[in-house]
Amino acid sequence: MHQKRMENLLRVARAIPPKELDMRAITSRHNCRTLHCLAGWAGVDPWMRRQGLRIDRDGDLLLHRRDGTVAGDLLSILQEFFDLPYSTVVWLFGFSSANIHATKRTVVKNVRLVLAGKA
Repeated sequence: MHQKRMENLLRVARAIPPKELDMRAITSRHNCRTLHCLAGWAGVDPWMRRQGLRIDRDGDLLLHRRDGTVAGDLLSILQEFFDLPYSTVVWLFGFSSANIHATKRTVVKNVRLVLAGKA
């Protein structure tokens, strides 16, 4: 796990306006250029953007690596960027039915669980 990035993901999760979080929206685009899910909010955060995680003009989440290459597969991006196992990414970012209706409170709790090594 990439500790600093996960700590910043917790910061991002805490800052999301509750009515603006929609974990069902992992593949839906919205006018604010975010996916409205946790991954989307991370992709518009200035700190995360400086680390290479960004949403492009088309609303796609991309990872701009330090070597100049760009990754574009959503699950792979999140695994690589946060250095998390596939199953954790699926659970945390709403790719599974278990968390697609998660509230902000649940999302913050889940990020804390990952940070504590309990998820």
